[in-house]
Amino acid sequence: MEYLAQAIQAEDWSQVSRLSHRMKGTAANSRAQRMLAIATRMGDQAKIQASGRVKEIYPQLVEIWLQTQTAMQDRLSEISA
Repeated sequence: MEYLAQAIQAEDWSQVSRLSHRMKGTAANSRAQRMLAIATRMGDQAKIQASGRVKEIYPQLVEIWLQTQTAMQDRLSEISA
């Protein structure tokens, strides 16, 4: 997420698009549908260089990322117990 934040700050839309694409892949592989949807939106907005929209979407993506990490950790703990 740090690299994504840096790319957004620098308005490096090709990097934002690449990193969003990676997040989409991670979300799809883990079936994290909300994260997939938000990463897709961010990538789409980065491709058209919509800086305001990208900056609005970023906090949502961070929130979903953290929620997804927590859910996965909780699930792994349940499985391991």
